[in-house]
Amino acid sequence: MRLKRLSGANVFWALARTRLRPSAQELFKDPEFVSRYVIQLAQGIKSCLMFLNPARIIIGGGISQAADRLFVPLREELGRQMTSWWKANVEVVPAALARESVLWGR
Repeated sequence: MRLKRLSGANVFWALARTRLRPSAQELFKDPEFVSRYVIQLAQGIKSCLMFLNPARIIIGGGISQAADRLFVPLREELGRQMTSWWKANVEVVPAALARESVLWGR
């Protein structure tokens, strides 16, 4: 298999095909993976911010347990991607229920 473009989706697809499935904890120890993931996640969040204009973005599920390994670089990347008038009051936080938020729908 040959990948033309390296993206998070392609990496996960390739890992699934070879049955080498690192845990999220292992992936978030890799600074290169975190950097690529954060850039793509920030692009998606930026689209939501510009379309919906929320005051807060809440990230739940298992990914919310990445804590500062995710949220610090994500906030920095959003600051780079957003224009100055958009980033004034946007808060990006983990869900209070963390992984359980998926079960409760909050």
